[in-house]
Amino acid sequence: DFSSKYAELQYRLAESLHLERLALHRAEQQNKLDRSLIELTDIDDKVLEITNSIRLRKRPSENVISLCKYVNPITATT
Repeated sequence: DFSSKYAELQYRLAESLHLERLALHRAEQQNKLDRSLIELTDIDDKVLEITNSIRLRKRPSENVISLCKYVNPITATT
């Protein structure tokens, strides 16, 4: 198929590089998914803490409250 050994080696090298790029891209995508999963787990833990705090009628930790301030600020009513 190939006109020379050199042409065959060039082809195989290009094919190998292509596969390496695909593997790298897949690893990068997997890394993004893993980071997203960690963030979702973290948020889930904070939501659970808030839910438990409400159930126990006590104030959640400041760390969890700061998560809520971006979406819905907690205002103290006196």
